[in-house]
Amino acid sequence: MLTIMEALQKAAAYFARQGIPSARLDAEVLLAHVLELERIDLYIQHDRPLIKGEIDAYRQLLQERTKGVPVPYLTGRREFFSREFFVNPSVLIPRPETELLVEAAADWCKGLKAPLIVDVGTGSGIIAITLALLLPESKVVGVDVSAEALAVARRNADHHGAEVEFRQGDLLCPLQDLKGKLDAIIANPPYIAEGEWEELPREVQQEPALALLGGVDGLDFYRRLLLEGAAMLLPGGLLALEVGWGQADKVAAMAGDHWRVERTIPDYAGIPRVIMLTRRAG
Repeated sequence: MLTIMEALQKAAAYFARQGIPSARLDAEVLLAHVLELERIDLYIQHDRPLIKGEIDAYRQLLQERTKGVPVPYLTGRREFFSREFFVNPSVLIPRPETELLVEAAADWCKGLKAPLIVDVGTGSGIIAITLALLLPESKVVGVDVSAEALAVARRNADHHGAEVEFRQGDLLCPLQDLKGKLDAIIANPPYIAEGEWEELPREVQQEPALALLGGVDGLDFYRRLLLEGAAMLLPGGLLALEVGWGQADKVAAMAGDHWRVERTIPDYAGIPRVIMLTRRAG
């Protein structure tokens, strides 16, 4: 009978042969998930034998991983802002870079009394929920066109005890009753150009195209948010956007007369990743 350590070693070697870049880490995460343990416990209990059901379940996950299924879809969870969120193939997998967007938006909103904040394209709800927890006096609304994504977001909000209102619809369309009343619009919109889809890693291609593709040049949703967002915000209100590689300057150039570009924030690789704009008065 295989022990935990033997199973880990075999799985990591198998992943390495299959070209999985994070072979050992993925093997650990998946085995910890099967055994309902923390990763450190795998080493504490390294000589524990595995029963047949555990081995079968682990083998199934290993096979799915080699087909390109991302680990968070296999475990059903992903950490964001030190909290665990439920994910499935109907939502984008949270990225560390998006924490920069949340941090910047939360810092900007802290000076406001009971700010009204909208998360456009909420997906799993990570932005809306985290902001609601960081700013307990705020009112946060999450919008998404996908009913399946909103089901995940509501589950996450319930799990974390976050007060977030979720609405279904296309970008700002479900928010007409809030026109001219919003303090902040936050969005991590789809920003992959259509021609780049085939070049994406196969793991990324497992994620919903609806949450990734932003038109021919990847900028369609930024154009709409800049065009439609000004009327939704109070004067001086915030539009905080996550952008893709090389897009920050392009989005800033589209700002026009309604927006003031406050700053851009680089990610951990030094790439401009977040752009902060405020609505000009008038």
